[in-house]
Amino acid sequence: MKKKTLSLALALIMCLGLTLPAFAAEQKTIYVQYVDVKDSSGLNVSGSRTAPAGEEKESSLRLESDGLTETGVFYEAWEDTLTGPYPVYASTSPVKVTLTEGCTKEETLQYIAGGEFEGGVDTLCVDKVTYNEADKSITVLQENAAFFEGMIYFDGKDPCTIREYYSQDEDTHEEYFWSSPSIEIGSTVTLSQPGTYCISESWSNAYGSTQALIIISESQPEQPVDTKPTTPTDPAVTVEDIPASGTAIASNQTVTVDGKAVEFQMYALKDANGNLTNYIKLRDMAYVLNGTKAQFAVGYDGTISLTTGQPYQAGGTEMTTPYSGDRAYTGGAQTVKIDGKDVAMTAITLTDDNGGGYNYFKLRDLGKALGFNVGYSNENGVFIESDKPYSE
Repeated sequence: MKKKTLSLALALIMCLGLTLPAFAAEQKTIYVQYVDVKDSSGLNVSGSRTAPAGEEKESSLRLESDGLTETGVFYEAWEDTLTGPYPVYASTSPVKVTLTEGCTKEETLQYIAGGEFEGGVDTLCVDKVTYNEADKSITVLQENAAFFEGMIYFDGKDPCTIREYYSQDEDTHEEYFWSSPSIEIGSTVTLSQPGTYCISESWSNAYGSTQALIIISESQPEQPVDTKPTTPTDPAVTVEDIPASGTAIASNQTVTVDGKAVEFQMYALKDANGNLTNYIKLRDMAYVLNGTKAQFAVGYDGTISLTTGQPYQAGGTEMTTPYSGDRAYTGGAQTVKIDGKDVAMTAITLTDDNGGGYNYFKLRDLGKALGFNVGYSNENGVFIESDKPYSE
């Protein structure tokens, strides 16, 4: 029926306030395939697995994420039996799920026009679940917790969102999923919020389905840590003379933060010699360092204010941006209050299509001003040590 596989994509290492070449972040791609397996009694059960090398094109789901790893398997109760095993994957960053096998647009619309909903049209589903590692079982918390976008058809319509397929129960007024949409090859969903998700793909006229469990964890430590603030050094931050406006280059980079790889959506400026200097979004840095000795709060009263040692209150825009690709910027010296003291730093500001502003600073400048160490090694690339003071 369906098959799936494993492939690797390469990564860049980042250059922050250093004028080093910009490299790409590590991106891993895993393909998941349907497979018939036998249980201990010899009975055939449906399951999924990571596709062997060479079988990528016969897979049904492609998973893409920075640092994606396979961690185990789970089983699902189906009537009086268990089906599976299905693979479990873990990641500390968003996971993009893509349908790689199924119907083309023409086939999908043909099934819809003929009303043949049992004719083999692919359907996709994402449920939010809890995972019991002890008995490798799941419990559904929220059906259809994430929504596939792109190429979704119903009754011959143009591509539209899966949300259109919800109705409301007349008695309970609860929404429910009333019909399976037809989804074309290439439809995607990106799981960006921490949680455990069960993804499944099936053909309505076929036995079995491709399934997998994806666990997205928080990018910052969850265990209690010593939050006593690191005393910032008297910040000897040098303001760089940069053009007041221009084009910032999109530059996703991976930074090792206290031993864990974290991907940031950065922007870089190119100097006259072609060297790139990366700028990191201030609130992304506050979000990742939250709960560590280097945590800091962000406020604004006409001037950006940072308070070391205080927890950061997330606003929902962290670790993502409402734009992509190269972007126009305004920049230069920007005064920031750090624990009440004015500190001038080099900054660039990017705006979204609604006029909202996003402030980006050089990572080494933030390390100097806020008292955490920023370094570089051949083994780890650019790294942050939140429990150590900044050192040249």
